[in-house]
Amino acid sequence: MKLYFAPLPENNAATPLIPQILANNSEYFLEIAKTLKDLGYSEVNLNLGCPSGTVVSKKRGAGFLSVPDSLDTFLGEIFEKCPLKISLKARIGMEDISEYAGLDAKELKSIRKASSFTAYTSTHRQFQTQAISVLR
Repeated sequence: MKLYFAPLPENNAATPLIPQILANNSEYFLEIAKTLKDLGYSEVNLNLGCPSGTVVSKKRGAGFLSVPDSLDTFLGEIFEKCPLKISLKARIGMEDISEYAGLDAKELKSIRKASSFTAYTSTHRQFQTQAISVLR
């Protein structure tokens, strides 16, 4: 593994950095989180909003939203076992804003465990068409 020293926490005391992980495999996520903890980080961010076609086609970033059962299992595992605080960044759905309104109790429980939750105000499809939604 190639390590870069400029982003290490001790080199950024004035501007704390939160590394972001783009993953859909809990074992992989947890391995990276452990390495980041060993490097001195206290928090990691899970990206569930990346709209890139390559990323989405691999069910990562916004693409992970298209497999809610797998996402729920993944979130349960990482929140149970991760040695760091976890923040989430996500789109409000893949195709339609109603997906956001339809979050079930298990998903909401996982989101509440996050140190912070940032919602992009567009679905994956809207990102592709430049439309946005206003949440009220």
